[in-house]
Amino acid sequence: MIRTRILLMLSFLGVYAYSQTTTDIGIWLDHLPYRNGIDFHQQGGQVYCATEQGLFIYSPGEQDIQRFSKVNGLSDVGLSAIAWSEKHNLLVIGYENGNLDLLEGEAISNYPDILQSGNYPGLKRINDIQVEGDIAYISTDFGIVTFDLSLNFQERYVRETLIIGEESSTLRVLQTALTPDSIYAATDQGLLYASREDALIFSDNWQKDMSPGKTVNLITFFDNKVFINDNNPPNQDSVFYREDGVWKHFSFVDQGINSSLKGRNDFLSVTNSFSAQAYRADGTRVYNLTSQAVGEPDFNPIAALVDVNNTDAFWALTNGQGLYLNFQQFSTQNINPNSPKTKSIQAMHHDGSRLFVAPGSINEVWGPLFNTDGYFVLDEFTWSSKVPSTEEVYPDIITVISDPGDPDHYYLSSYGRGILEYANGALIRVYNDTTTDGEMLSFAGESQHRVGGFSYDDEKNLWFTNSLTDEPLCNINPEGEVTCFGLGSVAGSSTALRDILYTTEDQVWMQTRTNGIVVANFADGTLQGSTRLTGTEGEGNLPGSRILCFAEDLDGEIWIGSDEGVAVIYSPINIFEPNANYDASTPQIPQEDNPGFGDPLLGAEVVNDIEVDGANKKWFATANSGVFYTSADGTEQIYNFTEENSPLLSNNVLDIEVDGSTGMVYFGTDQGIVSFQGVATEGGTTNNDVFAYPNPVEPGYSGPILIRGLVTNAQVKITDIEGNIVFETVAEGGQALWSGNTFSGTRVASGVYIAYITDDLGQVTDVTKILVIN
Repeated sequence: MIRTRILLMLSFLGVYAYSQTTTDIGIWLDHLPYRNGIDFHQQGGQVYCATEQGLFIYSPGEQDIQRFSKVNGLSDVGLSAIAWSEKHNLLVIGYENGNLDLLEGEAISNYPDILQSGNYPGLKRINDIQVEGDIAYISTDFGIVTFDLSLNFQERYVRETLIIGEESSTLRVLQTALTPDSIYAATDQGLLYASREDALIFSDNWQKDMSPGKTVNLITFFDNKVFINDNNPPNQDSVFYREDGVWKHFSFVDQGINSSLKGRNDFLSVTNSFSAQAYRADGTRVYNLTSQAVGEPDFNPIAALVDVNNTDAFWALTNGQGLYLNFQQFSTQNINPNSPKTKSIQAMHHDGSRLFVAPGSINEVWGPLFNTDGYFVLDEFTWSSKVPSTEEVYPDIITVISDPGDPDHYYLSSYGRGILEYANGALIRVYNDTTTDGEMLSFAGESQHRVGGFSYDDEKNLWFTNSLTDEPLCNINPEGEVTCFGLGSVAGSSTALRDILYTTEDQVWMQTRTNGIVVANFADGTLQGSTRLTGTEGEGNLPGSRILCFAEDLDGEIWIGSDEGVAVIYSPINIFEPNANYDASTPQIPQEDNPGFGDPLLGAEVVNDIEVDGANKKWFATANSGVFYTSADGTEQIYNFTEENSPLLSNNVLDIEVDGSTGMVYFGTDQGIVSFQGVATEGGTTNNDVFAYPNPVEPGYSGPILIRGLVTNAQVKITDIEGNIVFETVAEGGQALWSGNTFSGTRVASGVYIAYITDDLGQVTDVTKILVIN
């Protein structure tokens, strides 16, 4: 079995330390939710908190939070259990897919034995981990795995696989508890136990305990007794303990559906959906942390512990609000890592300085699902989660757009409820069937305003789709007046529309759910005509049966993503020209072994999104194979990031957004958001505030030197002070990179170097100086 170990630097690079002028081309950052707790453990001066997509460690003395994710060392996402090894001073981390990591000092080691095993497919989830001495007892959906922690990281191994169901059948084990002479297992068939002197590998040595719990889902060893939770929804759970061979009811626990039962030192901690409690062995309750106590109506604890060093302190990890620390029932501190509220993503939008995330939900037939997460904003390295209104519920925020002339003016679509207009952070207007300026929005059945997408034109008119109505295409002019257009038989009250694109040819492209693309043609704001593009030759020749996305590149070509790959309409102006050809073509990637032959670009892929960067190169989000980055014409693959070969969280990528000013590329997946520092930035028609960074270049620096603010695809020549050319390149959009080396790859000598910048025609020029110190 292959073992991998990643050494971690103490200064974990994350979005919170990232500079807009970073030279860390190729670096990955995570933007994951760290509020939805799974389990936690306090050890010495640190609290280890496992969340759905990552791990954070809180150090109370330093008031410091360290984050771990797939970006900086963890092997996976979907954490499901953690445990601490006192003897070996390490944290054991389990995942939903059976993967296993050990965090040991500054190193993370990965042990994919369970994950990669060909046995027990679909049953590998790690539900619980208990550590005693050298052994970690790992509860899974097929049984119990014992893992040896005693050896060095390359030699650690699975000792035994315990299949404890009747006649050696698989059995889901939820938790285990270790007593001096026995091991207990909470399973789907009740409470099982075995003597630790017997061979645990034989299922006949496991017996069913006739406990009062019909469905035992939680178990712990406390006060030299085994405590269990009888899970009995929709009624109330009950806690029992075994004493002198007899099960007794621990009646002091408040009624509720319990989520955690932890015995440590002199305290038994219990959590349910509304409170975290701690009891002494005699039943005395010493802590009762509720929503009223913490001032959070959505307080939802999933695990709790009395501080191991200070019994006046009580910790509670929650689902949605991070970590709480309570002192003597009076003072409560919320430790909530800066992160988005959830991993949910429907669409992203970058306005040049901020990233907006719309987490709303719709179903397969484009119906609203009443997601009330609001929307999230990343601004100056800080995440905020916003609710559109405290007076009314506006669910399913599925798309966002900012005013090109005023980023503080933006619009949201509450799918089903209409359009929300914001100015300076405040909701100033709602557009729906009560709109009074211009036309009112018509609605689909049951007053549904299904606004699926936004797009601005050059006159600052905001265009949007209003699905399943007689006038499904509308715009809002700069004065806030609404105008809607009927499209006749091309799209009407039975046509489901969603995404929209206003092109440089004054065409409006609209995505349908199952019937290709609707295109409307405008002149001076007047509808000239509309048509539908289909998969039929002569009518668009679109790929696949469903069109999922489209984008206009810097040459005015329309790139189309479908459930069967990608195609391009190179001359969209021809769509409304009589007898002109406008059928889509599929770019071909040349075969290295067969010159003259090519493979269709992403021919078998489901393409969810297409983004064009400042160099006119293309980013593709796929449903099954991660992210692809290609040359401008799509014939050369530059990257294919997957969850297997990169920090990408999932191969199901839902949306991509490019920050044109920095080149940062955001990947929204079904497991959350990560970003990648790309090279290309948006160029301009002229050079604008050209600068180099870093400048001066200090001794020991070996990263790229960035030259920014350039005319699009500028030619850049680097010379020494005497005019000798040492390097030349072409900018990626508005940014050029220089390694600080000559053409031959050797480091240039200390001195002043001059970067000469010009456009293709030699008409737009500029100069900047760079000081190199070796």
